[in-house]
Amino acid sequence: MSNEVNTITDNNNEIIGSAREITSPEENETTAVGMVKTDADSIRLLNELVQLQKKTATRQLIAMTASVIIAVCFAIALIIVVPMVVRMSKEVSAMAASTQDLVKEAEELITQADDSLKGIDSMIENVNKVVVDNTQAVTEAISNIQNIDIDQLNEAIRNLSDAVEPLAKLNNSISSGVSGIFGKVTGNDGN
Repeated sequence: MSNEVNTITDNNNEIIGSAREITSPEENETTAVGMVKTDADSIRLLNELVQLQKKTATRQLIAMTASVIIAVCFAIALIIVVPMVVRMSKEVSAMAASTQDLVKEAEELITQADDSLKGIDSMIENVNKVVVDNTQAVTEAISNIQNIDIDQLNEAIRNLSDAVEPLAKLNNSISSGVSGIFGKVTGNDGN
């Protein structure tokens, strides 16, 4: 009797059992301890193997179907997405070009505004110069006005009035005399 141990594996080389061959001299038959001894057990084991293969085949079919569905979804997505991406890239390019035009216009406006500000700065400098010049003139005028002696000015005005009053009377009498003469000549007395 030999005691050699053999392992039994499935298709994936996973151990599903072990057996020891026993040879009995009286019957000269080989049996496995804890394993199949009859034809019915062999059929049952074969049925289990067939069921296992069916389950594996079903799983493989499900995996293949899922892979095909995923591939079809990717293909549809590519068919839909690629044209959209191309169209969007064209739109983005057009928007980029219009943005560049707007940037150029903005740069021109900034340049014009900068030139205007330089002109305004120059004008403000001129205004400041005029204000400073006029401030000096106004300061001089105020200083001169403050230096005027009001009493002397009033006296000078009275003297001027006194000097002009006889001239005004003379002018009135001359004017009356000329009017009277002119009225006699024209026939209008002046009354």
